[in-house]
Amino acid sequence: MIALIGWARTSMTTVRSICLVGCEMSENGEDPGFEVLGTLLEDELQDGEEESEVHQTCRRLIEDVWHKKYEREDIANARNHQWSGSAYEAIDLDTYDSTPIDILEELREGSDFENNSIKLTELFLQQVREVPNEIAVLDLLIFGRFTRGEEEFVTVIKTPYIDDAYNINPDAEDILTENEQVIREQTDKSLLYPRHDGIDEEIDDSKVQVFQKRGSSNWANYWYEFIDLEENEYPDELVESTFKERAAEGENDAVFSTYGEFDETDLEEEFDTDGSLNSGDISIQFAGERLKISIEKIKSDDRVQLARSDDSEEYYLILKDTDPEFPVGPSGSTNPLSMISAIYL
Repeated sequence: MIALIGWARTSMTTVRSICLVGCEMSENGEDPGFEVLGTLLEDELQDGEEESEVHQTCRRLIEDVWHKKYEREDIANARNHQWSGSAYEAIDLDTYDSTPIDILEELREGSDFENNSIKLTELFLQQVREVPNEIAVLDLLIFGRFTRGEEEFVTVIKTPYIDDAYNINPDAEDILTENEQVIREQTDKSLLYPRHDGIDEEIDDSKVQVFQKRGSSNWANYWYEFIDLEENEYPDELVESTFKERAAEGENDAVFSTYGEFDETDLEEEFDTDGSLNSGDISIQFAGERLKISIEKIKSDDRVQLARSDDSEEYYLILKDTDPEFPVGPSGSTNPLSMISAIYL
């Protein structure tokens, strides 16, 4: 199921529905529960000077989610995940026979917004129960339905909130005021459906856009698994997880006993993975300096070579180039200053 539809680049975010759900651990510290703090539907949301504090805060959060840089491997905290096969099957909750896709679609359409928000909350907490040691549940889940141009979207935003958030009246003008900064600046995770592409102005309902603040360092599976999304592991992460698994099977922490063994091994044949290990990077550390380089380049490009002295007491990293550069200035500068001209080497 794929829909590719365009929208105007100048579109603004219009919030249509909001549901706030607070999650917390039970008194015995074992079973997380939730409480619906409030729901604001379209006829209760006023724009302009009449915009309430909760409306304003949630709109800013939604716009922040919208403008994330999805699928940037150098950032790695915002990714596109496809639906898994089980996303098309009825969810494992006694009182429901919907699929995760059905629930998101109903939220997107504004159908029974609060009850569908509760369904996703229950799915989230069901997943949390399977990883009790990974997270502490004291979070606010914000379910937001919004439009950009003529297209409708839905987002789920997970963010920390203060302990007495339950005492805030969702209908009051001052909702979220005292912890507005915490919520705005410390958004932890989010889901955005359907996927949008700000470059070619298309949406794709076969994918959900996932944001997690800590990126590769802590890409929590539970956050995308609770709605049955497939894994989206970047090459560097695939290399790390694959090599860690192999190292754990051996007697020491090294995957290969020598560099020669690594160089001669066909990684695609040796390791059964869904992606290409050669696309990942490794780091080489020499003289206190660290060089990050792709596995494919170090295994196949003769411009990058490792060597050792005859007595095997010294090792060398050899980089060959016909036109080396020595730029200075901020990293990523579009017009770096060349410190040394290669013709004078």
